[in-house]
Amino acid sequence: MARVIPIIHVDDIDAALDFYTGVLECELDFVGRDDDGVAYHSGVTFQGAPLMIGSRMNLTVEERDRPPGGLIVQFDLDEEIDAYYERVLAHDVDVSSPIADRYWGQRSFQIHDPFGYHLSFAMDLDENGTLAAD
Repeated sequence: MARVIPIIHVDDIDAALDFYTGVLECELDFVGRDDDGVAYHSGVTFQGAPLMIGSRMNLTVEERDRPPGGLIVQFDLDEEIDAYYERVLAHDVDVSSPIADRYWGQRSFQIHDPFGYHLSFAMDLDENGTLAAD
C-alpha cells in the first residue's frame, strides 16, 4: 500500500521534538545529527502515523524564506479525542479551532504548532453523531 509521509521543516529540530513528543505525545523514531551534534532530520510517529521533521537549513534559500502555510497536517486519533484535547490544552497551545462536531462527520480541533504549522486532530462520528468505535 502506498502512503504519504508529511515532512515539515523547522529552525530548531530539538525544540520541535520537545513539542511533538512532549505536548502531542508522538513517539520519537530517530534523530540524525551532524558531527557537531546539531539535528538535521528526525522522525516521529503519532498513533502509528509517521511525520518527518527536517531542518530549514536543508532547504534552498528561496524555500527557507517561505512561511509555513497552505498545508494542514491532520492526525486521525485512535483514542478518545476529548481526553486528548484536554491533555493538549494543558500545554497552553495556540488553538485555532476548538473541539466540536463537524458537519463532515468528524469531531475535531485545530492548533498551530510553535513553528507556524496548522495541525488538525479528528475522530470519526457514526451515523448517530457519536464518536465511532473502531
